[in-house]
Amino acid sequence: MIPLTGLSDRIVIGWDIGGAQTKCAAVGPDGAPVGKGSRSFEVWKGPEELDEVLKSLGQEFCASERAVMAVTMTAELCDCFRTKMEGVLFVLDSFRRSFPSSEVWCISGRGKWKSLEEAALSPGDFAATNWRAAAAWLARSFGSGLWVDTGSTTTDIIPLIDGVPAALGSTDTERLIHGELVYTGVVRSNPDTLTDRVPVKGSMCRVADERFSSMGDCYLILGDMDASSYTAPTCDGRPADLHHAVSRLARLSCSDTDSINVHEARIMAVYLREKQIGVISEAMLQVCSRFREPLSVIPSGAGKFLVSEAARRIGLPETGLSGVIPDGYETHLPAYAAAAGFLSTFK
Repeated sequence: MIPLTGLSDRIVIGWDIGGAQTKCAAVGPDGAPVGKGSRSFEVWKGPEELDEVLKSLGQEFCASERAVMAVTMTAELCDCFRTKMEGVLFVLDSFRRSFPSSEVWCISGRGKWKSLEEAALSPGDFAATNWRAAAAWLARSFGSGLWVDTGSTTTDIIPLIDGVPAALGSTDTERLIHGELVYTGVVRSNPDTLTDRVPVKGSMCRVADERFSSMGDCYLILGDMDASSYTAPTCDGRPADLHHAVSRLARLSCSDTDSINVHEARIMAVYLREKQIGVISEAMLQVCSRFREPLSVIPSGAGKFLVSEAARRIGLPETGLSGVIPDGYETHLPAYAAAAGFLSTFK
């Protein structure tokens, strides 16, 4: 099935529907970027609000009956849904309600674009697809390389070979097994998933298995991120700033700012950053071990600074996204790639 009408005068809006963030990016008929938007929205806390999130973002970028929606998603994994198929169908229904006059298309786990109606017949094929659109776009642009995207929650590690994504896994479970998906990111990840102890006052202190802090607090303390990059609610609901980040991280060792100062918190943050780089490096080496020749790393995402450091440590060259992704769109890569990839497929 192909779009009902031509794309010569239509905007394409690409969507990345995540569990904690919803992003979109629009391109015009000539492929030029029109705009982008994002909302921090935790689907599991109020899935019924997704319609309003989609409408408000879509309206900002000319989401009329002349716009085409190109959808990717990962929100189906949220535990407010009994199964991933239920989650996919919920997202599809939300698009149907939000944009009743627009054509909605979805990319499958096999990289094929299908209409919303076709997707609803086999929803399992459309779970966890945001990486697929981006990998296809980058493979077309770079030919070969190792795309490593560290976002707020996860890291994708996808080999690109001769213009085609060469991932062994198609589902999240398969990609976790093959090292192509690592559940670690620079904002939402819980530090206690990286280590069971941290350096405190000359000893290695076991950590509290609670949701006191996140890796975003570490990177605020270290200056690797600022508040604008902290794209999720903080664990205590207080501001994303240095003072409160120190307070949150101190609680990892059941301490507080009466006993842990900024310097001591920084030592903990450096230690945790090292652990996270190690986790990413290990998975990169697992994927690279499949190939006889080194691949140039293509870093992206809010945590690309971690990817660059991991590549440096394991001795892999790095290739930037300049000229492939418009300036300012790198953190919206899956959404932009969905829009641009759909347009190039059907134009």
